[in-house]
Amino acid sequence: LSDEGGLALRDELDRLLAPPPVQPVEEGPPPSTLEQAIAARIDGDLDRAARLFAAALAERPDDPATWQAWADLLQYERGDFDGALAALREVERRTGTADPALQYRLAQLELWTDDLGAARRRLEALLPRLPVPGTVGPVAPEGESADVTRADVLALLGDLDMRVLAIVAV
Repeated sequence: LSDEGGLALRDELDRLLAPPPVQPVEEGPPPSTLEQAIAARIDGDLDRAARLFAAALAERPDDPATWQAWADLLQYERGDFDGALAALREVERRTGTADPALQYRLAQLELWTDDLGAARRRLEALLPRLPVPGTVGPVAPEGESADVTRADVLALLGDLDMRVLAIVAV
């Protein structure tokens, strides 16, 4: 490789085999308080998550996503159905939505917190908005969930009726 062609070949191989230059990594914005709260919840640090959710709600009190995430922590990690119900009512108030999934979850929490009249009214209002199996029913508006079925609502109404019967029997 002492001749000029050999040197050119070696230089070309060196160029081709050289690692690419390291590009600096652009750091994105730091995670939001809500993102930090969700991460703490996922990590199981529920006390830290609760503090971060409180801060996130103070920063953005009108943000439905923050209220929704707070309700999730209260319901699923803390078993605080009253608190979750209050947080989801804030979601409903702020979005003005009649999203079937939100309405169904609110009805569940109303049932579990013994607000049976509110649960029944909510479920009875929801039922006509859901398609009958085997038919083409109403399509969920943009941004609303179509995950709740008539069977779900009817089953929860049955649970509600059983709860009323248990109360009457006592």
